[in-house]
Amino acid sequence: MLFKIIFFLLFLLGVSLFISTVATIILKKRARKKIHRKTHAIRESEPRRDIAAEVAEKADEYQRTYLDRVSEIKRDFHQERVVSKEKAAIQGEVAPSYKRRLDYGNIKWVFIVLVLIGVLFSGTMFWVKYYKVRSQIPKLYLCENIDFIKLKPIKSSDRFTRGNVTVFFKSKSPIKQKYLHLEIYKLGEAGFVPYAKKKINIKPEWTSFVATVLFDQIGNYIVEIKGPDNKLIVQKLVEIVPDSYAYKAKPRYIP
Repeated sequence: MLFKIIFFLLFLLGVSLFISTVATIILKKRARKKIHRKTHAIRESEPRRDIAAEVAEKADEYQRTYLDRVSEIKRDFHQERVVSKEKAAIQGEVAPSYKRRLDYGNIKWVFIVLVLIGVLFSGTMFWVKYYKVRSQIPKLYLCENIDFIKLKPIKSSDRFTRGNVTVFFKSKSPIKQKYLHLEIYKLGEAGFVPYAKKKINIKPEWTSFVATVLFDQIGNYIVEIKGPDNKLIVQKLVEIVPDSYAYKAKPRYIP
C-alpha cells in the first residue's frame, strides 16, 4: 500500500511538472508569434528605405541613450548611497544594503506546481486515512445465506419477509473478545422496544461470526452488535414486510 502511495505521488509530481513545462512553452510560442505578426505588419506598412543606414543610425542612438542612462543610474545610485551613509552616521545606524531584484516571472510556475503538489498530497493522505479508518469499522450484513468459501453474504438486503434471517458480522481484524451481544429492538408507538437478545460465544482470533434470527412480526427493527461492556460496535436497520408485498424477497417457513 505504501509503495502504491509513493508511486501515485511521484506520478502526480511528474504530471504537474509536465503540465507546467508545456504551459510555459505554449505561452512563449504565442508571445513570439504575436511579436512576429506585429513586426511583420509594421514592416509591410512602412515604405522601403535604406535599411543599413537606418540600422546604423538607430544603433548609434541606442548606444548614446544606453550610455546616458547608465551614467544617470550610477550618479543617482552614488548620491543615494552617500545620503544614506550620512543619515546612518547621524542616526548611528547601519546603511541599508542594496540587493539585486529578482525576476519572479519564472518562479510563479514553480510556486503553482508546489501548490498543486501540496493540494494533491493533502487530498491523497486524507483519502488514505479515511479509507484506512473506514476499513477498520466492522460490517453487519442481513442476508439469506453465507458463502463460506468466499466468506461473503448471499442476497444481502435491509428488507425481508417473515421468517429466519441470517446475521453476518465481519471485521478486518480479530475481534479479540470471548463473546458479543446480539440485540434486536422493534419500533413501536413509544419508540424502539427490546425484541430479542442473544449472547454469541466466539474466539478472540475470529474475524467474523454468523447467527440466525427469527422475525415473526411485521415492522421495523434495529439489529445491534455490542461488546461485553455493552458498548455498541455496529448496527443495522431492517424492515419485515408481508409475504404478499410487491418486493422480490421470498417467503420463509416460520417454525
